[in-house]
Amino acid sequence: YTATQPANPGTAPSGTLLAEFTLSNPAFAAASNGTAALDVTPALTDFGLAAGTAAWFRILTSSEAAGTGLGVIDGTVTASGGGGDMTLNTVTISVGVNVEITSGSISMPASES
Repeated sequence: YTATQPANPGTAPSGTLLAEFTLSNPAFAAASNGTAALDVTPALTDFGLAAGTAAWFRILTSSEAAGTGLGVIDGTVTASGGGGDMTLNTVTISVGVNVEITSGSISMPASES
């Protein structure tokens, strides 16, 4: 998406949807030290749906994708070497141009009981 990332994944998305990807199942490797890496093999590619600069992403379940667009995880997007939660081959998206997720990760603090 373009624009500012919403407060949380339960908030309606803001900005323009630039691309949609179907993640592997499971989407992430086993967590190590509170961080799980996104599985990007085989390559996660799609074509731009709209033109703009990608700023943030939202991960949805299949039922959420078909409904409200409310998600389970939001994060920052950067181009290669940028240090965001998800890295794309480019953050400048154009209609019909190939976009690839090159890496991504989520981090969660350890839960306390």
